[in-house]
Amino acid sequence: MRKLRPTLTLITLCLAGSLFGCDNKDTPKEPQTYVQSIAASNTPEEKATFFNAVNGVEVKVTYYYKGDVVLRQDVDNKMTYTSAGVSNKEEAQRRFEQISNAYKNTTGVTETINYQDDYVTENITVDYTKANISELCKLPGTSLTDCNAQYLSMLLSEKMVLKQGFKKQ
Repeated sequence: MRKLRPTLTLITLCLAGSLFGCDNKDTPKEPQTYVQSIAASNTPEEKATFFNAVNGVEVKVTYYYKGDVVLRQDVDNKMTYTSAGVSNKEEAQRRFEQISNAYKNTTGVTETINYQDDYVTENITVDYTKANISELCKLPGTSLTDCNAQYLSMLLSEKMVLKQGFKKQ
């Protein structure tokens, strides 16, 4: 269990830690309406990808955004069973089942896990036009600065992942 905690922390930081929101009082009171209006605007969508590999865990985070508003976030993880503190596929399935169920039961979040012989891959997608940041705050390992944020700030997200050691691709 000792090895699992740092590994899960790295993975959840990619999802949760980057959920910094702008607490600007001038933004509309309805966060989803605001994000949806930005998504529907004529502003071109941009993409930024970041990568980090530590102790048998590879994490790629891709943000899709317009201006400073993140519309979608994809997180791709690859973790060896050794780095997760388990010895095989069955142990890994038991260990990750509860976390996986929490993601699957959250609106706007999709997650897929594929167990291989000696590693697991996971993809998490958060669609901020559908997700509620206050609900995302309830996911395992999440620690946000503002669970009432109007939107996810791309500027703050990029600063955070770079500070964590990710490299922009």
